[in-house]
Amino acid sequence: MSSATTNQHYVPRLLLKHFVSGSSKQVFVFDKLTERSFPKSIKRVASELGFYDCEVDGASYSVDPLLTRMENVASRIITRIVATHNLRVLSATDMTEKWSHYSRRLRCFGLTPGAKK
Repeated sequence: MSSATTNQHYVPRLLLKHFVSGSSKQVFVFDKLTERSFPKSIKRVASELGFYDCEVDGASYSVDPLLTRMENVASRIITRIVATHNLRVLSATDMTEKWSHYSRRLRCFGLTPGAKK
């Protein structure tokens, strides 16, 4: 299990890295409270300490290791899309794996893809 000191991203770095500015590993963020934008490391955006960790009946759990394994699969698919600028490079298996990854991520938060509010 990860500890509450582990920085866990709710927007995966595999996506964030495609929005970096120049050769830096920073993206521009916008602070709605101060209404200003500034660059920030992708290591420190869209993340919280222990975000995927929880405790149930005194036992500690984390879904972070599972998400990391799923993101390894998704990363290969997203890299192909970015390199070719074309979704047609995806096989039916690729699309199933990508959808599976994100639908599981949503279920972690009690959300169901396609559910009406």
